Amino acid sequence: MFKRHIIVIFIILLIGLAGTPPIKGQEDITVQNINFGELLMGNDVSKDDLPDCVVGVDFGGMKCATCPCGGGVNTFIEWHQKYSPKGFILVSFYTEDDSRKQIADFCKSRKVPFSIYLGGHISEMEITNFPTFVLFDHTGRIIYNGHPKEEKLNVSLANAIKSMPDPLLGADPYKKLSALADKIKQRKELGQILVALKTKHLNSEDADEKAEAEELVARLTRYGNKLLRQAGAKKAKEPLACLNLYQQTATVFKGDAIGDNAD
Repeated sequence: MFKRHIIVIFIILLIGLAGTPPIKGQEDITVQNINFGELLMGNDVSKDDLPDCVVGVDFGGMKCATCPCGGGVNTFIEWHQKYSPKGFILVSFYTEDDSRKQIADFCKSRKVPFSIYLGGHISEMEITNFPTFVLFDHTGRIIYNGHPKEEKLNVSLANAIKSMPDPLLGADPYKKLSALADKIKQRKELGQILVALKTKHLNSEDADEKAEAEELVARLTRYGNKLLRQAGAKKAKEPLACLNLYQQTATVFKGDAIGDNAD
């Protein structure tokens, strides 16, 4: 009996490490099938931001948000606060039957911190029930598609976050540039790291080192440009937030062209 218990526990651990399997019949739908509508609140998310990230898409509306079940708004806020620093991207697609003012007033009253869009869809997928929550793991596969209040979603999200690599590094280990990779995890002095990569490691005669440097330069550049784009999008409606994000970007990317563009 004791041995059987050990075997069962071992199998459970293996399942947890392997992550949640993709939804049957939706294996061909990936995170790149997401199409964003009109941004109403929050940062404008691009398809370029999605690779290597866990992504959640909420399909709802004012009827869902204000109904007795709550549509999951409070839970979404908790998830954003807990997981977004780790690379979780959460967006809500409100139906086009709702007015912009209704949505904006409601989200401001609840201090919603994630991105809200009017419209939006996932190609090759028809959403017929509201609310519906679709969760993609860091490989871009759908691992949950259903009501946002189901406990299964909580489990799937937690497992996906655990198995997600650092978005700035990706899944492949860095052997030649492991020290720089460790520094990147701290999200500090990224400009100096970029300068070192460009001036030294990209010119290395070691093919593996050069390949790792190319990957890191591409990832850091994409991240820096994302911050610049998000800051620029806030300029008209949120000038203070725009200024703060530019200042943060200038500090983190000091020494590189991205930092200069933010200064």
